[in-house]
Amino acid sequence: MAARHVQREDLPQLENALMDAFKDDPLTQWLYPDGGETCRPWFRVALRAGLKRGHTYRSADGTGAAIWAPPGVGNLDRHEGGELMQAMAEHYGEAGSARLAAAAEATGAAHPPTPHFYLFIIGVSGRSRGVGAELLAPVLRICDEQGWPAYLESSNPLNESFYHRHGFSGLYEIVPEGGPPLLGMWREPQGASTR
Repeated sequence: MAARHVQREDLPQLENALMDAFKDDPLTQWLYPDGGETCRPWFRVALRAGLKRGHTYRSADGTGAAIWAPPGVGNLDRHEGGELMQAMAEHYGEAGSARLAAAAEATGAAHPPTPHFYLFIIGVSGRSRGVGAELLAPVLRICDEQGWPAYLESSNPLNESFYHRHGFSGLYEIVPEGGPPLLGMWREPQGASTR
C-alpha cells in the first residue's frame, strides 16, 4: 500500500492516530503530563499546518501520518505557534508555556541551516509493520530524486533504529531545559541526482 496526501476530511482520524502513537513518547509525556485529550491541540494544529504546506501524508489504512515541511518553509507560522501556546497556557498555565517554549527554543537553535526537508511529526497508532516506511517513502523519494537532505528530531530512542534503516544518522543531542533529550538526525540524498 502507498501513502497518500492528507485531505481535510482525514484530520479527525489522524489526530486520534497521532495521539495514540505518541502516548508513550518521552517528549509528549513531558509537555503534556496529563496525557489524553490535553495533547489534541498539538496534533490538530500540526496536521492543519502540514496540510497547508503540501507534504503531509497518511497511511493507506489511516493508522499513521507524516508531517513534513519543504526546504525553506517553517513547520509552523507565528499564528500556529500562538495557537499551541494558548492551548498549553489554558491547560497548564505558566509551567506548561515554559515547557513548550523550552522545547521550541532548543529545537529551533539546533535546526540545521542547510536547506532540507524537515520531518516535523511521524506517528503510527499501534505497531503496524511497514506503515512507518510507507509514510516516509513519498518525501524520501523526492529527496533522492531532487538531491535534498532531510532532517528530524527523534524524541524516542526506541525509534532511532527505524530512522537509521532509512538512511538517517545521528548528529547531536538536543536537550530542552528541564526536558528529555532528543536526537537530531540527518539524511543525505541517496542516488545520483543533485540539485
